Amino acid sequence: AAACWRHHGSVRDQQQARWDDAGPPYGHGDLCADGLRAGCEDLLEEVQERIRPRYHVFGHIHEGYGVSTNGTTVFINASTCTYRYAPTNRPIIFDIVPRSSEQE
Repeated sequence: AAACWRHHGSVRDQQQARWDDAGPPYGHGDLCADGLRAGCEDLLEEVQERIRPRYHVFGHIHEGYGVSTNGTTVFINASTCTYRYAPTNRPIIFDIVPRSSEQE
């Protein structure tokens, strides 16, 4: 999986504001109803060590809906459906404010 994530991220600029994926990285928005985590450790490493986006948006693990951060990246599990596929999770709306160096 690690090679896949390295290639996936290589087509994107590092330090970008937002990165979208289907599934979550390990430990962020990946807690399942059975108490196990379904996130990808290789993806977490790529996001934290190489890509370092300000926002990482994903879904897939419906019961992991919500927002967390590691201090550098805000992880957003934006699943609209619940564990039972009811589309009742509220939209997560956020603004991407340019950094001062991006405004020039």
